[in-house]
Amino acid sequence: MKKNNIQPLTIVTLFCMIFLMPSGFAQPLSINFEGNNSILIDYDDGGVGSIVNNPLREGGANLSAKVGKIVRGTGVTIEDNDAWAGSKLVLDDKLNFEELKCITMKIYTMAAEGTKLTLKLENGTGTFEQKDTYTRAEGAWQTILWDFTGTAPDFNELVFMFDRDNVGDGSEQSTFYFDDIRHVAKKFQFQIDLPVTFDESRYDYTMVSFEGLGEALRTEDPEDPYNKVIKVKKPFGAGEYAGLHIGTREGFASTIPLSMTNSRMSVRIYAPFSGIPINLKVENSDNPTLSCETMGITTTQGWQTIIFDFSNERPGTQPLENALNNGLKANLAALFFDFGNPGRGETFYFDDVKFIE
Repeated sequence: MKKNNIQPLTIVTLFCMIFLMPSGFAQPLSINFEGNNSILIDYDDGGVGSIVNNPLREGGANLSAKVGKIVRGTGVTIEDNDAWAGSKLVLDDKLNFEELKCITMKIYTMAAEGTKLTLKLENGTGTFEQKDTYTRAEGAWQTILWDFTGTAPDFNELVFMFDRDNVGDGSEQSTFYFDDIRHVAKKFQFQIDLPVTFDESRYDYTMVSFEGLGEALRTEDPEDPYNKVIKVKKPFGAGEYAGLHIGTREGFASTIPLSMTNSRMSVRIYAPFSGIPINLKVENSDNPTLSCETMGITTTQGWQTIIFDFSNERPGTQPLENALNNGLKANLAALFFDFGNPGRGETFYFDDVKFIE
């Protein structure tokens, strides 16, 4: 075989041609504010954006030193503030949603769970595309996703309008911190149903925290790296009734078949110590007044299976028989950790949510 005699200069030239040749595709979006080279531009009256120190680095949900911050309602009078006030980033390249169809970012705010978060795409011509989603936690970092499937690759401006349609007042409820803005692929996942084990990635394990409970994270079992569980922290200052919905607002795919003769569910819980009250509530996802609650208590540090019997309702709440007679067809469950006590910085894990037949 004849040996090709390639000179060093030729190799360098080929290297440059390969890596400097325009590809026609922008690099995937990834912004974390650590370099302080992103410029936040105020958007509409009453919105001020800046880059600041992370106000909540403990807990592992966001360890970044620097994050973006938006304060809404900074005008002197209410007339100086718009309901669309926010901030925006101008990108170097237009976003292409052909393969990476979604944008995610981490959000931290003291605004109430369920606050509307609008992400708007612009290009300076008046054309725009915007999507809405909602917070799942108050006082904790949470990862939010906007699905831009089908959006044309025409936009290079990201506009953040948090709590859109309401006029801000400059308070901590009108203050939003955000970080780790990423362009990601869309995940097609199924609605969860009982029993829930958290092991299969094809299911949507989104949890909705409230009353200051931290964001629920699917992670490794602290005692078994091959098992997937949900980890959540009840930080200092969290409400006495801080908890989370197991799954999205739509709840389980099927109704929990509760009756007076089959009234029990079980949850495996990893607790920091014994004697912690745990409350389990079931309700209709479209009517939370149709509900029933019952209590359990941890008996050890570490993993334990707690049986919750809804025929033994929590004092002061609706008996199961009454709830069933009033139309309870529960398809949503909520767990409350250290129920009745304010947050003490405890971390909990849970797994294997089951109906006991």
